[in-house]
Amino acid sequence: MRIAILGAGNGGQSSAAHLALCGHAVSLYDRYPQALGAFRDSRRLTVSGEVQGEALLSLVTSDLCAAVDGAELILVSVPAFAVDYIAVALGACVKSHQVVILHPGGTGGALRVRALWDEHAQAQNVALAETETLVYACRLLGPGRPDIK
Repeated sequence: MRIAILGAGNGGQSSAAHLALCGHAVSLYDRYPQALGAFRDSRRLTVSGEVQGEALLSLVTSDLCAAVDGAELILVSVPAFAVDYIAVALGACVKSHQVVILHPGGTGGALRVRALWDEHAQAQNVALAETETLVYACRLLGPGRPDIK
């Protein structure tokens, strides 16, 4: 499956590494290029803990539209303060029939995203869901080094 992960914090890097190790083609996006600097060129994340290995990502980028292009699943893993920004930016790139999951969405994050998409006449026929929390207990040991408990 082609998967885009939006947000390269602890949740985003953990998800990207685990899904890539499971054999998926994973793109990792972050709005801030410095968040990707340590592993942008190598496209490698070294994950430890309950999931272990070196994951090779398909793309590491600060270009949101490039990250989601052709993705069947888009996992949005950004802090609550960034939801409005990512909703509008993603709405301009996402295509009909892609699936977007806020991971996590916080309570009602999907409602906020859908309202913004409707306000901007974006993201028609896009499935949208949210998780209440990350599916991992995780942290970053360093850039490109997620640890999953």
